[in-house]
Amino acid sequence: MHREEDPMRILFIHQNFPGQFGRLAQALAARPGNEVRALATNRRPPPPGVKVDLYPLPSPVPGTFSRHPSIQEIETKVLRGDACAAACRTLRGQGFVPDVIIGHPGWGEMLRLAEVFPAARIISYAEFFFKDRGSDHDFDPEFRLDTRETALRRTLKNAVMDVAVRTSEASVTPTQWQASGFPGALRERLHVIHDGIDTHEIRPRPNAWIQVGSRRLTRADRVITFTTRYLEPLRGIHSFLRALPRVMERDRHAQVIVVGREDGGYWSRPPGPSHRERFLAEVRDRVDLSRIHFFTWVERQYYLPLLAISSAHVYLTYPFVLSWSLMEAMATGASIIGSNTPPVAEVITDGVTGRLVDFHDTEALADRILESLEDAALRQRLGLAARATIVRQYDQESVCLPRWLSLIDRVAAGPQRFTA
Repeated sequence: MHREEDPMRILFIHQNFPGQFGRLAQALAARPGNEVRALATNRRPPPPGVKVDLYPLPSPVPGTFSRHPSIQEIETKVLRGDACAAACRTLRGQGFVPDVIIGHPGWGEMLRLAEVFPAARIISYAEFFFKDRGSDHDFDPEFRLDTRETALRRTLKNAVMDVAVRTSEASVTPTQWQASGFPGALRERLHVIHDGIDTHEIRPRPNAWIQVGSRRLTRADRVITFTTRYLEPLRGIHSFLRALPRVMERDRHAQVIVVGREDGGYWSRPPGPSHRERFLAEVRDRVDLSRIHFFTWVERQYYLPLLAISSAHVYLTYPFVLSWSLMEAMATGASIIGSNTPPVAEVITDGVTGRLVDFHDTEALADRILESLEDAALRQRLGLAARATIVRQYDQESVCLPRWLSLIDRVAAGPQRFTA
């Protein structure tokens, strides 16, 4: 019978480790006697105490052997599973046999783990299950994935996740809405545990400032922020840019800061102009470009002060995976204007912890941004309530990490669901 104080060997699997597992891996490595290792395909700075081994993907790049897109979808994952299994055999040959494996199965890496480590307990990070209706691919009439991604390909994406959830001792998904997308038989196996927000690091900063060109911006300025990993329709870049003419005409002092890359995304960069270039061209003659500042990436030491000085932080998304960036902005006490889509509505209550608008209604979005810029008392009330929500429900150290560790201990002590 496993006890919390008993040492364990834990293996994390994520192509971009640490990914969602950074603080969790660090906490497990800090337990006396534990040995924590990870397998990844891309090098990232590892958490303290964790040894990361990189393994190569087969050549040519997975998914290029077949000409059929749907076959490529499953082929990619099987080949990644083969490559990860080979790396696991190398670990086994070195004498490392994990008690618990925790990983993201979405790319196929976890398909063959039980063959190599038949006694290990497996916890899968079940991030998303694609639906035929009411999800990202059919949400926006302007951009429909059905033109290039068939229902069969979505089914094949889901097949790997289905196998992972069914053959794991436990599976974790970060939000209730993401859990709701799984079929009933799978949903019953899920534990809803968010990755957690470090509310000590990410906090209000009354004296924060950032330098933009020759100008220093503070909380006394009227700053609109829009931050996302990639500037793409899925995260609402088109709706946001289309709202700016109305905002900038009404408020001659507003400064707009947009952070996000243009070289990829969940849907990849389009041929020709990027999404930013395309939609900025639509409004170019109706906005003051000198007050719109684009950054591809902002280092964390500048990113957190940026959120802290925001007078109106805009977060828009299709019905899809909820971004850390929204919850980080909430933790800084920012005044949020979010899309009234299910993942956002799970954490934002309109008029209480932020404002919600129809994703496609750019006039309503503009009006809510202006409302936030003009009403300091409203900003403060919404921001305080937003932070309180994050501290109470999503704090990493006091809420999410203890839930994760408790689940791991229970899984390690419990029976195996499957044996190879």
